Amino acid sequence: FRSDGWSHYIQAIVCGGISQNIHLTDIFTTQLLTALQIQLGEPEPAGDSTVTSKDFFELEISSEDLSFITRRSHERWIGIQIGSSKSTSPKTWAVVAHRILSRYSDTRVLLFGGKGESDLEEKFWEEFDRIATPVLRRRASSFVARASFDLWVALIAKCQWILTEDAAASHIGSVVGTRVFNISGGAVQYEKNGPYGNGHYVLSSKQSLKPLSPDGIFVTWSYAALEWSHGHRMTLEEHFEISGLEELYPELEVRRSYIRATEDGGGVVFQPLGQEPISVEEWTGVVVAQLARAWYCGWRPKTGQGLPEIRITEALKSEIRHLEEPLKTLSHVFEKGAELSDRMAGFARNFKSDRVMSLKQQEGVQFLSTQLQEIDQMIDRIGELTPLTNAFAQLSKVLMHNLTGNRIWELSEESSVSYRQLQEGIEIVKEWLDYTLKLGEQSPRKVGEVIPFVREL
Repeated sequence: FRSDGWSHYIQAIVCGGISQNIHLTDIFTTQLLTALQIQLGEPEPAGDSTVTSKDFFELEISSEDLSFITRRSHERWIGIQIGSSKSTSPKTWAVVAHRILSRYSDTRVLLFGGKGESDLEEKFWEEFDRIATPVLRRRASSFVARASFDLWVALIAKCQWILTEDAAASHIGSVVGTRVFNISGGAVQYEKNGPYGNGHYVLSSKQSLKPLSPDGIFVTWSYAALEWSHGHRMTLEEHFEISGLEELYPELEVRRSYIRATEDGGGVVFQPLGQEPISVEEWTGVVVAQLARAWYCGWRPKTGQGLPEIRITEALKSEIRHLEEPLKTLSHVFEKGAELSDRMAGFARNFKSDRVMSLKQQEGVQFLSTQLQEIDQMIDRIGELTPLTNAFAQLSKVLMHNLTGNRIWELSEESSVSYRQLQEGIEIVKEWLDYTLKLGEQSPRKVGEVIPFVREL
C-alpha cells in the first residue's frame, strides 16, 4: 500500500487543492521511472548521445504549408494562441501583436486558435487593422481554425515564443523547445502544470479579477526576449521604469522557470522575478513538496532548501508561529492512532476468523474501533485550522482509504505504519518551521497564548 505514495499525494494534496510546488510532470515521470525500473531494471547509460523531445514527433505537413515555413526562415516567429474561455481579450492580443511588430522589424506574428474561435479571430483583426499599417499587416498570419494538429505543432516548433493562456499550447511549446510566455488568469496553478523547462515565463495579475493590460504583457515579454542583452543584470522593475510604465509593475506577478540541479532535488521550479514577501500559502507549498520528496524519493532535502530568505518577513513568521501548537497536537494524535492500531493488530492476530468471534473479542474490537474513529475525527478537526494541518488530514484520509489488508490485524498494522509516517512528517515540518523562525529575530509568544481549539483539546 506504500508502493505508490505519489498516487496518494496526488489524490490528497494536488486534487485536494492544497498548496504544493511539485510539477505534475515531475510526479508522473518519477512514477513512470519507478515502474520501469521495477519491471525492466536500471536504464542503459546514454553515453554522449543527445535526445530531445522533438525526436519523438513525426508530423505530416502538406507541401504548401511546408513552403510557408521554409521560405520565411529569415523571420523570427512569435505565436499567439487565443482562447474562448480565457481572460485575455482578442483586442488585448491585437495590441500586443502590434507592439511586437512595431518594435521588432524581423518578427512575424502567427495567430492560432481552434475551430470554435473564428469569432475571436474576427475581433482580433478588427482591432489590429484599426491600429496597424498595411506593412505591419503583411507580417501577421492567422491559422485559427485552419491548422491541423500536425501543422499547429510544426508552426509552434518554429516559433521563438508562444504567448498563450491555453494549457495545451503551453505544453506543446515546452515539449518542442519553444519558449512559452504563459498568461495565467484566475486561479494560478503554474507550480503543478505550468510550462516545463528552462526560461519560460508565467505572468499573472496580483488582482485576480483584473485583466492584464496589453502594455503590461508586452513590456514583460520584451524583458524576457532581451535576456541575451541584459542577462538579468537589469531587473524587471528597472525595465518597466525605462519603458515609462513603472506604474504597471506593482500589479504584476512574474515568474521564470528553471530546472533545478539534481543534487538539489531536480524538477522544474518557478522563480519570482520580484522580491515580494513570501506568503503563508507559498511557504506551505514549499514545505509540503519537500516533505513529499523526503517520503517518496528516498532523498531528504536540506532543511530550508527552496525558501528565499530575502522574502521571509516578520509578518510571515508571526503567522507560522501559530502552526506550532496545532502541529504539536496533531503529532500526539498520530502517535495515539499508531498505538491504538498496534493494540488492535495484536488483539486481532489471534482471531481464527474476522467473521466469527467470541463476545469478548467483539467487544474488544468495538472498543478499539470507536477510539480509532475518534482519532480520525480529531484529525479532521485539527485539519480545519490551517492549510498545513489540512494537508496531513487529507493524507491521513487517503492512506486509510487505500489500505489493502484482508484481515483486521493486517489493516491495523497498515494503519499503524501510516500514522507513524504522518507523525514523522510532522517532525520534518517542525524543522522547517524552526528554520524559518530563526532567519531573523523572533517575537516571543505571549504567555498563555494558544489557539482556542488547541486549548480545548
